[in-house]
Amino acid sequence: MFRPNVLFVPLGVALALDLTPPRLSALPQFTAEYKQSCQLCHQNPTGGGMRTLYGAQFFSYMELPVKSLEDFTKLEDIQPKLSKNIQIGADFRSMFFTMTRDTNAATFFTMEDNLYLAFMPTERATLYLGSLSYQQEVFLLLQGLPMSGALRVGQFVPAYGWRFEDHKSFVRDMLGFSPQSHNRIAPDNGVEFGFYPMEWEASLALTNGAGVTMFDSNDDKTITTRAIGRFSVSSLNLTAGGSYRYAELGRARPALRYFGPFIGANWSGFTYLGETDWMVSGSSALVASHLVSYRIQRGINVSTQYDFYDPDLDVKSGSSTRWRLSSELYLTGYLELIPAYEINEDKTPIATRRYGTGELQLHFWF
Repeated sequence: MFRPNVLFVPLGVALALDLTPPRLSALPQFTAEYKQSCQLCHQNPTGGGMRTLYGAQFFSYMELPVKSLEDFTKLEDIQPKLSKNIQIGADFRSMFFTMTRDTNAATFFTMEDNLYLAFMPTERATLYLGSLSYQQEVFLLLQGLPMSGALRVGQFVPAYGWRFEDHKSFVRDMLGFSPQSHNRIAPDNGVEFGFYPMEWEASLALTNGAGVTMFDSNDDKTITTRAIGRFSVSSLNLTAGGSYRYAELGRARPALRYFGPFIGANWSGFTYLGETDWMVSGSSALVASHLVSYRIQRGINVSTQYDFYDPDLDVKSGSSTRWRLSSELYLTGYLELIPAYEINEDKTPIATRRYGTGELQLHFWF
């Protein structure tokens, strides 16, 4: 059963940080910190995947690492473009993972091994291919439309809420947007149109709603929409938005609806990201993720995250929670080390199970 006083403890902490006496990967922390659109650093206007030249060169090497490049001219040696019209990219994550549950377990795990290729015949058209471990995005992106508009057609992850970096974040995992979700619904085939200026965004996607299948087996379709606004109050950077998803599932099953707000705030080195979603399909469920991070110094961040999930708000069906403590160490412009520890709790009407997990993750990107 949903417990409001438990769910919004992290929100209260974040608001307290915002009111005490500026800085905030695709990380949504960066769009909240710099009050800028994800497309500044990513080919995908909604974030994630291949980086732009600005993201791969300047941002990765001048903003992220503990020690930035002292010689600006060396950025020319970091060249993801194979030619004027072809660009490559990559994301690789290797992790040592431990779990204490019924039995102790420890293993090495390749979490991500993504290669990206973008063919740009003109400044306004990009054919994008993301060859991923658990999902593949292949789409044609048309940009340069009025009001920073863009159209993408093909197979992609529809824009919904915050695209948290950690795939285990409940708002990605429980909703099916994580590449490793048991009920994975993304990427999906269809079309998405949006406007992406720096101060705000709005997008609307019409897709099959069936996840990665070659053919849709029925006439049912899914609509996913998201809107974001960015503004500042003195030295406080704020981001606020909302998402809605309506999926037809056939006559024998009720339609599935997701909807909820998400917010971000950055002040004096502190960053807060929060999202709460309701899932309605016959019964009603609730899922939320809240992240607070602090930049200790350039290239070193510490973060804590709280996730909550109640599969049925109307009955005592149980709930799941997760606390995560991690640090992000940007060693160079292409290498990140992430130590983390999590405490998970699964409640049912008859029992409660708690277990901890630890991980050491190495992230390489280009």
